[in-house]
Amino acid sequence: GEGHNEHPVSSCWIIDNRRSDSAKWRLHSKMKRARSQSASTLSNDGSMLQMISGYNPDEEGVALPTMQVLSTEGPKTEMAYPVHSRLAAAVTLTVGVIVTGGLGSEKQVWIKPSHSNSTWNRRKDMIDGRLGHGSCRVRLNGAEVVVVAGGWDSMFQELDSVEMYNQAQDQWTSLPRMLHTRVDFALQVSDVTFTAVGGHSTMSETLESPAPWSLTLVEKDGHGWTGEWVDRGERGGTSGAMAASVPRQWIEGMCRVRGIL
Repeated sequence: GEGHNEHPVSSCWIIDNRRSDSAKWRLHSKMKRARSQSASTLSNDGSMLQMISGYNPDEEGVALPTMQVLSTEGPKTEMAYPVHSRLAAAVTLTVGVIVTGGLGSEKQVWIKPSHSNSTWNRRKDMIDGRLGHGSCRVRLNGAEVVVVAGGWDSMFQELDSVEMYNQAQDQWTSLPRMLHTRVDFALQVSDVTFTAVGGHSTMSETLESPAPWSLTLVEKDGHGWTGEWVDRGERGGTSGAMAASVPRQWIEGMCRVRGIL
């Protein structure tokens, strides 16, 4: 992330829900290089955080062509990433890590297979180029798919479009548009329902923090998926830009060790 002077920082903080003495934020370690506006995703076993590319004003193209891997023991290997990118999004599938979009690579899709010696491979471009968008993994009829939504296009116009990627078929299809444009937000998944949380939306030329919106996917007679976006009817709050989310089970575990539940 960035410090008070809006410059990237390398410090890492950690909190966990295993014991009451560790259920508080504490300084953990430092990354090899400072970065912000990175795409990030956990490994399949949850043991490592993978931070992909990101902003650093001291680098060529002011972005890092690397992926920094971190664990509870501290920073691990810094691996090469094929493009200089900022504000991309990443998700982890069984087959590997998929990165979508980002400044300078708005339509691009890259995958790094799960085995450690693998290299990044370019996949089919998204329908709409985007950065600062939400991304998540959804399982449909046993198949893993990636959903991306919102963000900005290459001209920094806000988007409301939503797309779904089938990695087995290397194919993108459109899903119903969101209720309005939305940028710098997170997508949280529950079964076949995903919810847009946090971020910003420009409504009537005013910057708003919208309420959560949810879409439940419904199969169309075996010919694709559809659904209808629903406003959850709650206040948007002040989560603001570049929101992140954690699973409910993790929050419940944190409450238990703190004696709240």
